[in-house]
Amino acid sequence: SNHRVHIAPRQTQRPTRFTQSSCPPSKGGNAMGDDHAHILTSSIKQYLGDKSTEKRHQAACDLMKNVRESFQEICREVQEKQLGPRELATELAVAHERVAAVIKTLAVEFCDCAYYNRRKGGLMALATVVVALEHSGVKEHTESVIRPVLICFSDENNEVRLAACEAFYNIAKVARGFLRPHLHDIFDGLCRLYADVDNGVKEGAQIADRLVKDIVTEFRDFDYPSFVPALFSRIQVLNPSVLQLILDWIELLDSVPQVDMIAYLPQYLESLFNILRSENRDIRHKAEVFLNDMLHEIRTAVAERPPRAQRAIADASAIVARCCHAGERRHEDNYVRLTALLWLEEFVQLQCKIDLTVGFPEEPEASPRADAPHGEVAVPGRTSLRHFRASSDSSRVAGGVAAAAAVAADAADARSGAVGGGGVGGGPARGLKQLVPVLLKGALHCLDDVEGEIRQRAESANAHLRGAAKCLRDDLPVEAVVEAMLDVMRDGGGVRECSPAVLLKCFGWAQLLIAECPRRVMQPSVRDRLLEAALGALARSKDEVAVAALRLVTQLVTPGDGDAAPDGGCAGVSQAMGANCDLFARTCHRIFRHMAEDEDSTAEGGRCELVVRKLCEGADVRGQASGNGVAERFFSMAAQAVEAGTDLQFAPRFVRVLNRVLLTSRETRGLRARLRDEALAAPRPGEERSTVNGRGEIPADLVKLLCSWFHCPISTLALCLWLHWFEFAAEITARLTRMDLTPELHLELRSLIQLLESPIFIRVRLQLLDTKRRPALLRTVLGLVALLPQEPALRARLDIVETGLYLDRALGGWGGAGEQRQASSMAAKQEVAASGKAMAVTCP
Repeated sequence: SNHRVHIAPRQTQRPTRFTQSSCPPSKGGNAMGDDHAHILTSSIKQYLGDKSTEKRHQAACDLMKNVRESFQEICREVQEKQLGPRELATELAVAHERVAAVIKTLAVEFCDCAYYNRRKGGLMALATVVVALEHSGVKEHTESVIRPVLICFSDENNEVRLAACEAFYNIAKVARGFLRPHLHDIFDGLCRLYADVDNGVKEGAQIADRLVKDIVTEFRDFDYPSFVPALFSRIQVLNPSVLQLILDWIELLDSVPQVDMIAYLPQYLESLFNILRSENRDIRHKAEVFLNDMLHEIRTAVAERPPRAQRAIADASAIVARCCHAGERRHEDNYVRLTALLWLEEFVQLQCKIDLTVGFPEEPEASPRADAPHGEVAVPGRTSLRHFRASSDSSRVAGGVAAAAAVAADAADARSGAVGGGGVGGGPARGLKQLVPVLLKGALHCLDDVEGEIRQRAESANAHLRGAAKCLRDDLPVEAVVEAMLDVMRDGGGVRECSPAVLLKCFGWAQLLIAECPRRVMQPSVRDRLLEAALGALARSKDEVAVAALRLVTQLVTPGDGDAAPDGGCAGVSQAMGANCDLFARTCHRIFRHMAEDEDSTAEGGRCELVVRKLCEGADVRGQASGNGVAERFFSMAAQAVEAGTDLQFAPRFVRVLNRVLLTSRETRGLRARLRDEALAAPRPGEERSTVNGRGEIPADLVKLLCSWFHCPISTLALCLWLHWFEFAAEITARLTRMDLTPELHLELRSLIQLLESPIFIRVRLQLLDTKRRPALLRTVLGLVALLPQEPALRARLDIVETGLYLDRALGGWGGAGEQRQASSMAAKQEVAASGKAMAVTCP
């Protein structure tokens, strides 16, 4: 039967469905006239612009009849005159020229007309011309016909846009494969129609889109490499209807065996993650399903085709890490970050499995596919994930040849070094080496998320990354990891402050780098950057952050085992260790300047005390390991800084902090033991020459420490008492009695009394029982009583001394050893009882 475009009479202003049409075989007929006016007559032109739908429909049908009859006449003339192939080709060329003139007239005078009824008539006429030409004759007219139709997709009138959809549908039914060169423009027009405000136009676009999909999947030689990037370039649009269109196309392409969606993963992955924040549930669900399918396909590729999986992981890792930063911590962005963390953790585990692969057998290399991106090797038997799931056992067996080709392709990928300059078997853990610093940013960024589930997932991802880093050992990319850490620490500089949780994990990574690659971390280019970050974190309010930063500082600036000189200073060490000592000194002085600027930090229990303790803790550990107390260097530098400083207000505050740490902190136990031994072996200041007995001179370190302590008389008094320099302590107390008792001095004296009652001064209190041999100590206590007459701890201490004197008088002096032991025992019992009541400061 003869074919004609079936256009239903318009019951309303917006018809919503098209009828299908088929193309009949051409028939012979009489010769056509020389002028194309015989085809596009004046009456047809008149009625094509009529406002009546029926008249436009009839005019379009008449035009189709005229086009057909013109070709039929040529066929009859060829048969009657028995013309040869050359004459037939000439006649057909003339006929096609007349049709081209008709198409041009319709495009210029109708489709580009200001009146929308003429535009609708022109579109209808173009469709009828194509139907009349049939598939075999439309090829050379495809571009001239499709161009005005695509222009009308953006027409201001919704009825014209609907007519353009209808015309395109009928043209595409005939032209089919001839539309492939114009598919980019067609898809762009479909995107505009899907975003249309008119529902009728949207439904027409959906019908046209289904036909285009059929045409694309119909041809195996379709140019997918050029179309797929054009498709993904539009995935970032916000219109939900357009997103629906693009997701449908992505799903379609994944079902096409010729298209490897894993190879195109970097082009659309980030946009799919962004779609997860959409308010449209259907779109969000479709994107989620497709993401899960892609991740499952990568998992499958790890076991079957490791190089393909490694390339996908390497290409997508930066995108996944970036998606962990999605949004501004808004609620709708939570699922994006959570899904990205799931991919991040999965990538680390999969890459570890890939790196365990020894290598691949030597296989004949497959020829590169011309349409594959990034030089991908052609795999004829590749099927999509959905096809794989739906395939039967027999289809899997039948795909054995394709599987062999896939193995050959993987071998070629491995030899060519698709990822990181080497395949899976090209070197130890090359994939992890590049993956860890890239993914680290994403994991660290989410550690302080407000959502508990995201925090837990980030903790798990960070743990997997640390495990992977430990597997790398000396092959760790130290510079890249440090750069990633510092980027995260600077991340919230202008918007929000980097949280303590993130800072602690960053410092934990720095500790890991020092443990695994100490030499590379100690390179100045790396060490100085870490040191700057750690020193900057000392100003944070959280003590745990400051402790972690100080621990890192001490590891970066103190020399390693066996690096220090025997005398505890920097003399005699190697040139490298000399530089390290210099760095330690510069760092300490920088910390001192920061303390001077912050007055509150030097208060009792403030940040200054914490800094000093932790610096001594780290230094002391290094010192014990090397047999050289490096902690002494810190106090030596602190003493020098106090002496050379000009800030007379900061000096006494700083000396008080140093004194508390030196006398009470567990971190300075080693230093205290050395100072006590030196003090006992040296002559005491103020001691009579007859009692020195050739004990040499006071060590220079003690003299230097004592001179700097003079900025705070109470601290000097406490140090002298602890060193058993009682004559010096008595002299200091006598001078204190001649000073004005200011409120600040009064508070310092009360703190000294509490310190004297602490366990650290138990030897001093026992010496106080022997008043005959320690008169200077008794004078010191009496001087303190004169300064603080109402202090109960001092009065209790004097009661004990008085008890001892009574016992001494009752026993007639220290005549016998037995009486002496009894008196000492009784006084010691009273000492213990008094200490239990009055002790206010304890020391671990």
